[in-house]
Amino acid sequence: RLHKLTTVTAHAKATKKEPITADAAIVAPLRTAAADYHLFPEFVADLREYVEIISSIAASAHQQYRRLVTGANRVDFSDMEQALHDLLADPVRRKAFCAPLGFIGSDESQDMTARSAAAIAAVTREVGAGAWLADPNQSIYPFRGADHVAVDNEAKNLLAAVAGGAGPTTHYDNHRSPP
Repeated sequence: RLHKLTTVTAHAKATKKEPITADAAIVAPLRTAAADYHLFPEFVADLREYVEIISSIAASAHQQYRRLVTGANRVDFSDMEQALHDLLADPVRRKAFCAPLGFIGSDESQDMTARSAAAIAAVTREVGAGAWLADPNQSIYPFRGADHVAVDNEAKNLLAAVAGGAGPTTHYDNHRSPP
């Protein structure tokens, strides 16, 4: 029974507000123990040390990654996102960057980060014309920061600024994901 809770599917079921009936007897004492974790200072200290070790390993790995990227004279997605953010922060450079553009089209917008959505919104606002296509049901990159709610908010603000408050156009003909 314990092995069953270690599988991804079972873990997802066990972390629901109400576990499936078969797991209720296992989940209840785990939840009781979790609620009383503060009564076990040695466990809390061990857990804190574990988190600090993992955080230290992650920080070291990130530093090594940055050294490798920089040493190879390369950029990654975060670097490109930062460069665009920096460019758009300067009104003169933003205007020059956007001047040759007549229309901004963005497909799969639900997979943008909040920062990317803000940048694409700034470009679209400067250009004055564009279309964003997004289906929140198809958002597959939340693990890398995709934020379809931030995209929706940027799109609504953009509509208010550029389109005089026009609303989004919702299409219901979707053959790739459930409604």
